[in-house]
Amino acid sequence: MSDIETEKLEVLRSIDAKLSVIRQLIELQTHSIVKDKLKKVASTPSRKIIWALCDGTLSVSDIAKKVGVSTRAVQYFVREAQELELITVDKRGFPRRTINWIPLKWQHIIKKLQQQKGSNKLRMMRNVE
Repeated sequence: MSDIETEKLEVLRSIDAKLSVIRQLIELQTHSIVKDKLKKVASTPSRKIIWALCDGTLSVSDIAKKVGVSTRAVQYFVREAQELELITVDKRGFPRRTINWIPLKWQHIIKKLQQQKGSNKLRMMRNVE
């Protein structure tokens, strides 16, 4: 790698670190607003799992299959979350959280999602509080 490429890489890493700090500050400032809005839409265990899966990598039907609910149920959730500006949907129809935040109390959902990554359904997780 040349000196110029190394310097460019260092600049990009510095910019990335600064953007990460800015993102964290914005998330801290909006935390209570997002938490209140999220309470309205993620009111059931299934909806909490749907929220956790809305990371922009899965379609609505993929999420429905993983959670074990109807596609329509996920569509309703996404629409409600969009109205509250909690989720955006790209042209492919993949929902993504506008603030990448999952309440600390829900962290066990993420752990189970990671363990179940290869599994098609997460029905056993519906008993999440």
